This record gives sequence, structure tokens and C-alpha cells, in this order.
Amino acid sequence: SEAPSSIPSQIPTFIGSQSPSISFVPSGAPTLAPTYQCSLSPIERAQQIGLILLPLSGLEVFGIAESPQSLAYNWIVDQDTLLLCPEDPRLTERYILAVLSFAIASENWTRCSADNNTVCDDALYLSGSDSCKWDGIGWNPDGNVTAIRLDGLSLEGSLPAEIGFLKHLVEIDMDSNGLTGSIPGSFGQLESLEIL
Repeated sequence: SEAPSSIPSQIPTFIGSQSPSISFVPSGAPTLAPTYQCSLSPIERAQQIGLILLPLSGLEVFGIAESPQSLAYNWIVDQDTLLLCPEDPRLTERYILAVLSFAIASENWTRCSADNNTVCDDALYLSGSDSCKWDGIGWNPDGNVTAIRLDGLSLEGSLPAEIGFLKHLVEIDMDSNGLTGSIPGSFGQLESLEIL
């Protein structure tokens, strides 16, 4: 048999080398260090998202485990497959829509709820889809929420104050639902609102 040559041949061989080779090209093999979403550990991501969302809702409601605000925050941090980074401009509007979903969801929600298996023209609420694709949500070309149209869906609960931070909102249509409570004072910040 021939001894291995130290000069590369033109034709590749399928015989293993006698000794390991050194390459300066990345192998593509996984490293021991974890790769994190947004270049942040999960704890750092959760903390930074919390710091951004806290001013919208206030510490008092974040501390209540079953509040719509706490449920929405935990959903964004732990369950949302879209995995938005803290600096993503869609984060606050997605959070507000998630708060709305948790605040008014009922067992009787008849169209496109997170737990509903019915066919939807648009995406289900609290899905990994971009929230602009959630059923009943209207957006402008810049990606801002302009309409919430959730009429006749047998929704219950009350409208959360966080909706007042949707500064491009033009329309809220929640007719024919079982909503209770008063319209939050934060709706006074909705300078573009035309239809309520």
C-alpha cells in the first residue's frame, strides 16, 4: 500500500486521514455556549421587557398573578413564539392587545380566540403570528394599530386602560358583547379616535 501524500490531490479520496487536520473554517457544529434571543439571557430579556411595559400598567397590577396585565406579560416573555426583543417597536402594541385579550376573553368567545378551534379568516389571538394579523385588528402602513373590531363575539369583562396608549387608534367597535365597567379615563389620550 502507498504511504499518504502530504501534497493535496486533485481528486478527493474517501479514505480517512491518518491524523486530525486543522481548519480555520467554522465547522457549523454547535458550541457549548448558549445562543440567546436578542443577545440576552431569558432573565435579562424578561427584565428589560418588564421595564418597558411597567409604565403602561403600573406596578400594582403586575403584582397580581391573575391580572390581565400579568398574564399578558408572562405570555409575551414565556409563551409567545414570536419572541420579540425589548427594542422591537411592536412590543408595546402586542402587549396591549394581549392585555385586551386576557381582560375580555370568555368561554363564549365565538371567533378566533386563543382557545377556539374554529376556522378564522385571520390569525388567532395570542398566536405566534404578528398581531396585525389577529382577527379584528386594523393597522396602518407604518404597522400601528388603528382599529379594534371585536363586535358580536360574546366577550365579557371590561376594557383595560392600556388601550389609551394606542395613539394611532381610530376605531373601537365592541358592540353586542357582555362588557362591563366604564370607559377608562386613558381613552382621553386617544386623539385620533373617531369611532367608539
